[in-house]
Parts: sequence; C-alpha cells; structure tokens
Amino acid sequence: MNEAKLSTDIGLNTAQNAEATLNSDAGLESGSESQPKLKIDPGQLIMHFHKSMLGITLIGLGLVALQLGTVSLLPFALGSLLVWINMTLLAKGLGGVLNGEKSLAFLLLFKFAFLLGGVYVLAQLFPQQTIAVILGCSTWILALFAMNSKISVLSQASQASLICLLSLCSAQWVEAKPSEADMLAGEVHVRTIKVKDSSMPKVVAEGIIKTAPESLWAVVADCANFKKTMENIKLSKHLGFVKGLKRCELVVDLPFPLSDLRSVVDVKLQIKDGKYIRSWTLVEGDYNKNAGEWYLEARADGYTFLRYSVHVEPKISVPNYFLGMAQKSKVPGIFKNFTKLMKKRGLLLP
Repeated sequence: MNEAKLSTDIGLNTAQNAEATLNSDAGLESGSESQPKLKIDPGQLIMHFHKSMLGITLIGLGLVALQLGTVSLLPFALGSLLVWINMTLLAKGLGGVLNGEKSLAFLLLFKFAFLLGGVYVLAQLFPQQTIAVILGCSTWILALFAMNSKISVLSQASQASLICLLSLCSAQWVEAKPSEADMLAGEVHVRTIKVKDSSMPKVVAEGIIKTAPESLWAVVADCANFKKTMENIKLSKHLGFVKGLKRCELVVDLPFPLSDLRSVVDVKLQIKDGKYIRSWTLVEGDYNKNAGEWYLEARADGYTFLRYSVHVEPKISVPNYFLGMAQKSKVPGIFKNFTKLMKKRGLLLP
C-alpha cells in the first residue's frame, strides 16, 4: 500500500514538473514574441567617430601648416573630409545590412565609388600636393585609434592646434619668396593678387629654368603644339593671324566630373633686349575672363628667368575659392614640365 502511494506521489510530481516546464516555455515564447527584434544603431558609433575625426583633423591642419605650409591646408582638409564622409556612409551602410534595411545597405556600394572618384579628383586638382592629400585621407585611421585608446587630451589638443593654426595662417598668409638658390634648385614662387571687380585672383608664378631663353621661347610661342608640350591640354590649334595677332584655340582637360574648358585667344609676341613676352586676351570660350602673360628674360649665367601670370574666370559651377587654390597648386607643375622637356630635347644647361 505504501508502494502504491509512493508511485502516486512520484506521478503527481512528474506531472507537475512537466506542466511547470511547459508553462515556462510558453512564457518564454510569448515573451520573445512580445519583445521587438533587436536592431543595431550605428548612430552612437558615428557620434564618437565625428568627435574623434574633428580632433584629429584640427591637429593635422596645425601640423600641415607648420611643416608643409598653408598652401597644403586645402588638399589636406578635402582629403580628410572625403574619408570622413566615406566612413560615415560605411557605418550607416553596415547598419543597414545588419538590420535588413535595403535603403541604407545600398550606401556600401555608393561609398566605394564616392571614395575612388573623390581621390581621383583630388589627385587631379592638386598634383603638387599629393602628400597633403594622402595625409588627409589617412586621418580616419588615427581617429579610430583615438576612439579605441580613449585619449582624454584629444579635445584640449585639438583646441590648441586650432589656435596654432589660426596663428600660422595669419603669420604665413603672405608667403616668403624663396631664395635664388632655392629657385635654381627648382622651387617656384607662386602668389595671388586680388583683382578689382573680380571674384578670382590673379596668379603669378616665378622660377628659373636652366636653359637659354630662346630654347624655352620656341615652346611658349608655339600654341599649335601645346598639346604635346604643356600639361592638361586636350586640344591646341593655331587658327591664323587676326590684325597682327596670333589666334589660338585651346581646350583644357579638367578631371571628372568637371567639363573641359575651351578658349580662343589672341596672342601678342614680343622680343626686345633679351626679353621675350607672350601675352594673350580672350576672344571667346568657356570663360568670362582669360588673360595672361609669359615673360622670359636671360640671366647672367645663361639661364632663363620665367614669370607666368594669369587671370581667369571660368564658366563652371565650382566655388571660386577652390578654383583659385587648385590653379595655384598646378602652376609649379608647369615649370617642372618645362625642365623635363628641355632635358628631353638636350637643351638643359649644366
């Protein structure tokens, strides 16, 4: 009889345990159904990344101004901005993939095209500032390190660097002219001059080319062959003479997505007392203004002092500040190209 009672108790306990387990499972299932699906919010990560990038970029601007000069500030800043936007798109795109949001997931595809296209455009706009562009595009790495390391002094350092940057900009706004030894070594002095009633400045560049003036003059005066002898010239033609002036047509090759710039100019050629002058004025084209001058003068050592001045206002929808900076950064490349051309022709002097 005791055995029968014990068996009955065991059966009841087993049934109660099974019922409790079933109720527990049901509770978990109902609980899981009532709770929304967990989603990943990249907003917090992006917020910390923005703070870190701001500090690193400001510190970088201060160091670039100190080491590379104020002319490198714009390409560095644009490179930093490019990767800044790119990393933000990456975070949003990954969040979209993990959360199943196709509207955000497509950003992953867009970001790669945006990054490659942006780097290409910057390299074309600032061919002489490659180092500054690369440094700017590398700031995201330091920003991630700063986030992981939780650098507490980042904010103070960025504020200090901003103060230093403003001081450097005010002190170096008028760039010092390089010495004659520096110019003989290939350095080009580039400056801008404000033009009355114009949104674009006049760019003036001076340098020394180790060749005889007449050798360089043969290149500067021959607009028909600018496509072969000048950089970024897509088309060059000599259209004949009009009222004693040489008429030339040029098409400047600009990087995507900018359209090429065509111009027809009248050129005046002058040679007097060892001085060679090629000046031009706009006839028609994709410019509101396009005027300038090449000035060559023989030095005592047989080399050529070369001055290039130009004032243009192209008809393209790009902020004039960026156009001016891009134009200024490209000018030294023209001088270096002359040196390479003279060396290739065997006309470079020792």
